[in-house]
Amino acid sequence: NKSIMENTITHQGFITDIQGDIITVTIISHSACSACKSQKSCRMSEMKEKQISIVSKDPSFKPGQLVDVAIKESAGITAVVIAYILPFILLISVLITGTTLNLSEPVTGLCAIIALAGYFFILYLSRKLFSKRIHFSIQKINPAFNSADSQESPSEIN
Repeated sequence: NKSIMENTITHQGFITDIQGDIITVTIISHSACSACKSQKSCRMSEMKEKQISIVSKDPSFKPGQLVDVAIKESAGITAVVIAYILPFILLISVLITGTTLNLSEPVTGLCAIIALAGYFFILYLSRKLFSKRIHFSIQKINPAFNSADSQESPSEIN
């Protein structure tokens, strides 16, 4: 949906809760298997609900309303690097270091787990910093108009 912004990752969802300026949107992500005709017998299809909290001062949003939620592609890439790639590099580095130092496998494995726990704890403590850099936007989906013609501006996280 180019109506929100260029270079964005957009998902459709519905508003499940509104508490003050915080709008909770539920997005249902489907795996590639969800469109397959054999999914009922295969049991490998995957459908997950994800909830995103977005700050918006727009009072016209209502629970149950269909909306588009978007994040800039660059912010999405940053999130993937922080959540997946850096921990993987840390894990491999600790395992290689432990092996190089001739530590036993259980000790090396324990060191890797401790390093990852420390990484994610620091990430948790830094969550406010990341919330300033990773912005979600929300836009109403108006069925009466083509979303490309919509003149509504997205509400962004502050």
